This record gives sequence, C-alpha cells and structure tokens, in this order.
Amino acid sequence: MAARRTHAAPAATASHTGHHLWPIAAKPAVHTEGLRRAAILMRGEPFRWGDDLEGRRAQANVYATIRSRVIDPLSTSYGFAYLLAVDERRGYSDGLYLRLLEYVGSIPAVFLRVKTSTQAENYREAVAAGWPGMQDADVVFVFRHDVSIQRAILSWGCPPLEAALATQILLPSRIPDGGVNDLYQIVPRQRLDVFSRHFFTNHSACFAIGMRGWQVNTGHFCHRVFDRANISYATCNATARYPRSRDKFRSYWDYSTHELSRCGTLLRETNPYRCGGNTRGYRNASRIGVEPNR
Repeated sequence: MAARRTHAAPAATASHTGHHLWPIAAKPAVHTEGLRRAAILMRGEPFRWGDDLEGRRAQANVYATIRSRVIDPLSTSYGFAYLLAVDERRGYSDGLYLRLLEYVGSIPAVFLRVKTSTQAENYREAVAAGWPGMQDADVVFVFRHDVSIQRAILSWGCPPLEAALATQILLPSRIPDGGVNDLYQIVPRQRLDVFSRHFFTNHSACFAIGMRGWQVNTGHFCHRVFDRANISYATCNATARYPRSRDKFRSYWDYSTHELSRCGTLLRETNPYRCGGNTRGYRNASRIGVEPNR
C-alpha cells in the first residue's frame, strides 16, 4: 500500500502588492499544453458551517461540485488553476484551511490569506494580490466558498459558451428585486479591467467599498454599473431563483443551478442576511459579533 502523503504548511511568498500568497505544489499540475487558461477565484468565508466533520464535508462538497460541473465539462478547452481567497475571520487553524488542498485535488492552487469583514473587502483583496494566474487567464470564474453547484455549466442557460467565455461577462439571471444574484461572475480576458475600473469603488453599487447596505456591498447591482459604462454582459437565464418559502425567516433560497447553504447548517455567528436575522435553528456557535455576511 502506498504511503500516505502529508502536507506541511507551505512557505508564504509576497506578491508585488505585498499580499502573501501561499503556493500549493504538493500535487502535480494538470497537463494544460494547448488549452486556454482559466482561473477560479474562490471568495468569501470557507468552512462557514464550522470546523467539525459536518462542516468539512459541506466545504468538500462545494469543491466536488465545481470539479464535476464546471472543470470537467470544460476540460477539453481549458486548463484551470485556483486562487483561494481564505477569509480567516473565524481564526481556524492553518491545518483546517490547508484541507482545501485536499478538496481542489490535482488542480494547481494558491492561498491568499485575508481577514476582512465584508464580501467586497475580501473580493478586493483577492484581486489586488496581483496573482499572475488571474492576470494571465483567458477567463476568470469567480465563485463563493459557500455555494454548491447543482447542474453542469452547459445547462446554466448562458449564451453559447465557446464564444461567450471569450467575449462577454456572464452573470446569473435577474432576481425579483431588479438585481442579479452574486452566486458567480465569469469575466473574459478582454473585460478584466472591470476589476480595477468598476468594482470596489464608492458609488459603483458593485462590491462597493465604503458604502452602507448589503445591496451595494455585494454584486447584486453590477449589471447597472455595466449598463452605465456600456460594457457588454449576458445573463445565464437558467440560474433562476425558486420562491421556496413565504416565511420572512427563510431557511434558504434555492436556485435551479446552484444551492445556497441552508440556514440551519450555518454557524449563527456568520449571520447570513438571507436568513432574515433569524437565530432559530442555527448550529451552536460561541463567537458572536462579526459583521453580516451574505
């Protein structure tokens, strides 16, 4: 029987912006010669379900669904690499965060360690790190650590993918309040300037830094920013929200292609906005007082 491989914490390396990137090289890179380059930026808070066995299983499932429903269907055209923007606000051990290495499997990846209190700040830190794998990518997929994928990307209702991935920003379909959800953004190389020019700026309503309100601090109104700037984008119309409950303390919102974590599986301290401030049914948690996440 082959010896089990163990992984020590990798040495941190500083990017040109001063952020600390942790390269992960314990598993061989996938052979990508002749393929276009795709980067997956994972943003937000990992292990939002907790650091026990149940929480680890839930986190592993997110990465398993990305592999089977995004990476594998596109593997004949794209070679993938991960940037894991690891939000450390819970203060978990390095060993727990390094479990993400197991979940990405053979896909090359780097850690970016951040400690922020909002989605917008976390996202901005990841982009500002200057990771070459993202800067040189033909397309960047931005996913959340706490959202699993239920259907393969080819059935998300996007425009024909071969052309769309090269030319258009792709967003989920509209939701009833006139916005779009922030489950994912897909950005082609020719539109990568949106990160520096249109995201994270005051009054942009697109992951705005320094503005109050969850609507502008998340990506729900990025499409309005793109409209004003005459930036082409398309929606993947099969990513539609199911109206699952009329209870103001909704336990979860399901989508036809993705699933947000059910409130009853999350730690109370993560305080998800979509749960309506309801604390009933959350998993036990001892550390309270962190700003809301979504």
